[in-house]
Amino acid sequence: MDIIINVLGRTPRSGRCYGQKQLFEEVLPAVIRNLIPGTINLAQRHRIMAVDGNIVVGMMGGGGDTQDGARYDQQYCHIFRIENGVIAEIWEFFDTAQAEARLTVRLSMPVRNRAIPCAFNAGEARISL
Repeated sequence: MDIIINVLGRTPRSGRCYGQKQLFEEVLPAVIRNLIPGTINLAQRHRIMAVDGNIVVGMMGGGGDTQDGARYDQQYCHIFRIENGVIAEIWEFFDTAQAEARLTVRLSMPVRNRAIPCAFNAGEARISL
């Protein structure tokens, strides 16, 4: 089973990502496109906040310098679903307004095709806290 990543919000990077291949080929390139290589650290200051059975809630910070001279510093909240000792699914929450302001290249950027938008309605939610 490959990982499922749910990125909340209504940004070009929001939605559901299926597997590491899609994550590394489609999602991450769009996220780091406006960041300067060598300044990027999207996974720092980790802290596990709660554990309940196979659900883990964590906080993390990250960021980098942008191509237009601004600094992108972001705080993330992640909910992980663990299955057979590995992360099977992630829900990611962050400041979408800051992400759009700092990560969006001011040129036309294609929006990745999303078959299923991320939503927490009865049919989508597979997690109970």
